Amino acid sequence: MPYKITIPLKCQFPDLKEHYPNGRQSPIQGIILHAPTESSVFITISVLQNRSVGCHYIIPNTTLSELKKEAKALVAQQESLPESEKLSPVALKACHVVLRFKGRRDRIPVLQLADDHTGVKQAGLGRWKDWTCDVDGKLNSATIGIECANSPNYKTGTHDLFRYSVGQMQVLIPLLQGLVKKHKLVGSAIVAHSDIAWDRPGDVHKKDPGPYFPYDALARYGLGLVPLAKDFPPLPKDRNNQKDMISWIQTCFHIMGYRPCPVTGKMDTDTLKIIRAYALHFFPECPAYKKGYDFGPLVHSLLHHPWAPYILTQQDGSVLSSGIETIPAA
Repeated sequence: MPYKITIPLKCQFPDLKEHYPNGRQSPIQGIILHAPTESSVFITISVLQNRSVGCHYIIPNTTLSELKKEAKALVAQQESLPESEKLSPVALKACHVVLRFKGRRDRIPVLQLADDHTGVKQAGLGRWKDWTCDVDGKLNSATIGIECANSPNYKTGTHDLFRYSVGQMQVLIPLLQGLVKKHKLVGSAIVAHSDIAWDRPGDVHKKDPGPYFPYDALARYGLGLVPLAKDFPPLPKDRNNQKDMISWIQTCFHIMGYRPCPVTGKMDTDTLKIIRAYALHFFPECPAYKKGYDFGPLVHSLLHHPWAPYILTQQDGSVLSSGIETIPAA
């Protein structure tokens, strides 16, 4: 591994005990990848605190040198701004932490807002495998949340076109490797916010970190959820039988972790929502369901996903060269 773990800059929330006064009520079972709606990490921190939510880590999309410039400008602006536009206390603290930090100015730093073992309201309503939910149906107490900032050049008002840089992946991958080892997790316990929030009511499903997130770079290191044909049952003998094919697809989704996914053989609302979430993560070109739906592309994605060989190679103990250098820079 040619990249070293970046020591996080700690600027923790002062009121985290209000999130979970008694600490985590269950062991850490997974890591959830997020994307904020703001490209600035300082504004993101401010928005999170003002909403009484948070995360454990934030990975900026700019180097320490650029962050220092932004922090200096934001601090200088504060006195002239109305109260409603000022940074939150934690965001302002983060500015000062960045300004004092003496690390390499050409590297992207990691900001840590909470200790791993502190429960933080970052996941919200969601379900995944048999992970422990809070009493209100949220996955906060069982997960670590990581926000990956986006390039403002691609911001469109949604997460659909958010882009990520090579530098971010060079920071994120070692961080994930360290967290997986530290908390004795499996690589597939790293999922997208869009995966766990597929069944939110109405049309408020989460799309982050979006279809342009370089999941393939993570897969090269055995990190992240990937469809593996070896985990799925055999295909139905009659692939023209829609009920059998839908049942098989539902079974695959259930095995991957999208739950509850009842195996009904019917293209019900929940199944359509899961297909949408699956497409965001694994198959952006997945055709929308309609009468006479061709299951071929979706089946092929499940059985022959291009990232699967990376994961299988890792499981076999083989060595793959880094794929980070091949990611197109945003």
